[in-house]
Amino acid sequence: MNRLLLVPLLLLALVSSAMAQESTVRSFYQAYMAAVEEHPQAWVQHLMQVQADNVESDLSSMLVRLANGKPGTEEPWLDFDPFSNSQMGTQSYTVGKATLKDGLAYVPVAIAYYRDTGPEKVRVRVVLRQTGSVWKIANFVYPADAGMATWDLKSFLKQTLQP
Repeated sequence: MNRLLLVPLLLLALVSSAMAQESTVRSFYQAYMAAVEEHPQAWVQHLMQVQADNVESDLSSMLVRLANGKPGTEEPWLDFDPFSNSQMGTQSYTVGKATLKDGLAYVPVAIAYYRDTGPEKVRVRVVLRQTGSVWKIANFVYPADAGMATWDLKSFLKQTLQP
């Protein structure tokens, strides 16, 4: 009889974990949309501040450093939106279902751009890592598209910001 109870409890734990991961990503993207609108000159900095509990600190600090860079200087600067993988602006988004692989959760985010008449499509997979009982955003992976290979934000930031 104990084994009969164990299966539903395990399923419940998996479902609640997936819901927590998706909820973290949903909360992040809600804050992202608000930050872009309310803080157009410093939206990345603001977003990393308000989402500090949801984003791993190394990713956050690298993003803020790049966002603080200015064009025309020797410092690297952010010339695209890392949360939509575009320069067009996010019109809408839909958070998909989480999948687990090698201890990480991958949550697809389908995005429609303002200057693209097509429907939403998966433009990014948000990678989460569990820290204690909390899932935090650890990276953003961009699927292959328009002749570009799959790549990820954290590797790009490390390469771009190296001394």
